[in-house]
Amino acid sequence: MRRWIVIVAVVLAVGAAAALVVAWPWRTPERRLTAHFTRAVGITAGSDVRILGVKVGRVDSVTPEGRTVRVTLHYDASWPVPADTQAIIVPPSIVSDRYVQLTPAYVGGPALPDGADLSVDKTAAPLEIDDIYKALDDFDKALGPQGANKDGALSDLIATGRAN
Repeated sequence: MRRWIVIVAVVLAVGAAAALVVAWPWRTPERRLTAHFTRAVGITAGSDVRILGVKVGRVDSVTPEGRTVRVTLHYDASWPVPADTQAIIVPPSIVSDRYVQLTPAYVGGPALPDGADLSVDKTAAPLEIDDIYKALDDFDKALGPQGANKDGALSDLIATGRAN
């Protein structure tokens, strides 16, 4: 009988300790933010959120919404974010994956409130390689024989530059 009392007491003590760790206020408070992007290629739940390159949070979810993508994230409340912040998707480098950068860094003034919502005009996403190729192709067509050089104006310009 005594053995069962000791087992129950130990289980209750372990349960109380676990509840204390989970609910204790020493945990860093977090702030939530929703940002709407035109695209969010490479951003997934769990991607980093950074300020000045320092990891301060994580992406919670990425949800397509028509022509935009809603990205919900959280970050450490001890890092204030200016009220006029922008969310930028930073493309991968040799040592990291894509992440969401909150910029500019806070230097004073009004801070972004918890649960804020950034519209598409306050976000930016990098160009994909396909977009770059398409822009170069469009540029090539604009300067080609059906575009600016239809009457030979571009050829004349190059010939005049070469002659001079």
